[in-house]
Amino acid sequence: MNLPTPNKFAITQGLSWISRSFSLFGKGAGIWIVMLLLFIGINLGLTMVPFLELLPTVLAPGFTVGFYIGCRAIQKGEMLQIDYLFNGFKLKGRLLIRLGLFFFLWNIVIYLITSLFLQMNLTDEQARVLSAAQTQEQMAKLLTDDPALMSTILNAAL
Repeated sequence: MNLPTPNKFAITQGLSWISRSFSLFGKGAGIWIVMLLLFIGINLGLTMVPFLELLPTVLAPGFTVGFYIGCRAIQKGEMLQIDYLFNGFKLKGRLLIRLGLFFFLWNIVIYLITSLFLQMNLTDEQARVLSAAQTQEQMAKLLTDDPALMSTILNAAL
């Protein structure tokens, strides 16, 4: 498989991109902040509803395109509008949702593979200790108190 050769740019070019991004933000800072808060609110709201908590992963590409559309509008000299956040779904909704579903399914595959490696590498005692943890605090304490357990989990994840 032939991969394209990456482009090389001087560090000054990267600094120029960063300064231009601040310029884009400055031309509609209030609207950008409202769009970001709306995006975060939608994601948080969905994650709190049973069976919908995975939906933000599927919708992420559509929202990302919406932010991109907002950037392009400002570059063209247009006024930024809050509804640009949802324009990705209007333009290529099905394709972006399929991309989100692919990303979601790929995450499940990675999770399953990691879980399999973890089960293969945990001792019976480590598995018993891990399953006894009821809260995040208990889990954190277990991992900090037992470097071997932390090492096993990290090795499975990598």
